Amino acid sequence: MRTRFDEQLRQLNVELIRMGSLCEEAISIAAKFLEGDKKAPVDKVFALEHEMDQLEHDIETRCMRMLLQQQPVARDLRIISAALKMISDMERIGLGQPIHIQSARYRQLSCPCRILTGPHQQRLRGNFE
Repeated sequence: MRTRFDEQLRQLNVELIRMGSLCEEAISIAAKFLEGDKKAPVDKVFALEHEMDQLEHDIETRCMRMLLQQQPVARDLRIISAALKMISDMERIGLGQPIHIQSARYRQLSCPCRILTGPHQQRLRGNFE
C-alpha cells in the first residue's frame, strides 16, 4: 500500500514539474514578444492555456483522491497541501501574467509614445524630484 502511495507522490511531483515548465515557456514567449521579437509565437501562449487547465484539473483530482484514499498525515499531508496551493498559483502565473504582458505590448504598439529629450525631459524629471 505504501509503495503505491509513494508512486502517486512521485507522479504528482512529475506533473508539478511539467506544469512549471509550461509556465516558464508561456512567460518566455510573452517576454520575447514584449522585447519586440516579431517571431515570438504569441498564439502558442493561448494554446498552452488548454494544456495547463487540463494539467491543473488532473493534479487537483490526483491530490483529492490521495487525500481521500490514503488519509496522509505529517509530511505527506504537507506535500499534497503544498501541491494544491502551487497549482493555483502556477495557473495564475502561467496564464495570467503572459496574457497581461501581451496586452501591454499590444497597447504599446497601438499607441507609440514619443521619447522626450533635452529640456522637456529635464522639466519632466524636475516635477518628480
